[in-house]
Amino acid sequence: MKKLLYQLSALLFVGSLISCEKDLMTYEGESNVYFEEAGGAMDVRLAKDSTGFSFAPIINKDSVVKVVISTVGTPVNYDREYKMEIDPSSTAVLGTHFEFPADQKFVIKKNAIHDTVRVRLIRTPDMLDKELNIIFNLVPNENFNTLFKQRLNSQNKPVSCITKKLMVTDGLLKPRNWSINYFGNFTKTKMFLVCELCGVTPLYMDTMSTAEGLFYARTTQRYLNEQAAKGNIIKDEDGKNMVMGSNAQ
Repeated sequence: MKKLLYQLSALLFVGSLISCEKDLMTYEGESNVYFEEAGGAMDVRLAKDSTGFSFAPIINKDSVVKVVISTVGTPVNYDREYKMEIDPSSTAVLGTHFEFPADQKFVIKKNAIHDTVRVRLIRTPDMLDKELNIIFNLVPNENFNTLFKQRLNSQNKPVSCITKKLMVTDGLLKPRNWSINYFGNFTKTKMFLVCELCGVTPLYMDTMSTAEGLFYARTTQRYLNEQAAKGNIIKDEDGKNMVMGSNAQ
């Protein structure tokens, strides 16, 4: 009797699995395209619709950046074209500051959900004293819509998933891991002093750990205090006394 009950239970379990399998639905909605850096970040703190690039730490006359486009929807067994355009409000000039395959067809290959577009940035003298930008827009066509327009980041600010801004300069940008609590407001004068005292480069500060950042900030504040005690007040770019962030005091 127990054996029969076990057999009946097993049959009911298998039957329930088959029933659940029939109820499962795959994505059958409209296919959409979006910029991976904004829409694909699992952690909302990493979602962004703009990226800065500086030639300052490198010696190359040009550089290639990758723009990744992703799709919402299931992959298919044929190539699908999508449409991406340069926004006319961009301040960088095509052919002068960058090369972009504007006449090329942009394609999500069969059985794929991503495409990578390579943009060649050209180093020019005018980048030394100003920042230029290239704005990319994804546009609907017969294969893809652009309904995944934006998402909120960790500060509840909207991040565009269909417009991306690439900012280019030959000047030094604020390092990605520059914490205002450690270093205070960013200035190039302050950054160069931190690098000189701590034996690092601006490029390294992009990847420094939290512990390193706090150590560098406290080392610099200690130096500022020592110089002030000797009557040598270190000034920042605005003419005020240089000071590090609150956590470095």
